[in-house]
Amino acid sequence: MENGEFDFLRDEDIKKWQQLATVEITKMKNGEATFFREYGSTNQAEFFSVAVENFFEKPMAFNEYHPELYRVMTDLLNQDPLLLENSVGRSK
Repeated sequence: MENGEFDFLRDEDIKKWQQLATVEITKMKNGEATFFREYGSTNQAEFFSVAVENFFEKPMAFNEYHPELYRVMTDLLNQDPLLLENSVGRSK
């Protein structure tokens, strides 16, 4: 990430996220259909904010669109909203 304040994150998770984010940003800049809001194509920091928004607001759709990126987000954020969603669904 740009400001270097990510010492608590594993380097391999950050590198994998950056690779996947670059692919999605390139898709957006090329006008290809993507799951993420266009504003995420501004830079990796903005893409991260758009990805986090989708991670929590639409976890199932995010995982269906890009399971690998979703998994990396679960590693980075140390949580999985789908697990919470599934446990809440079972208790109803």
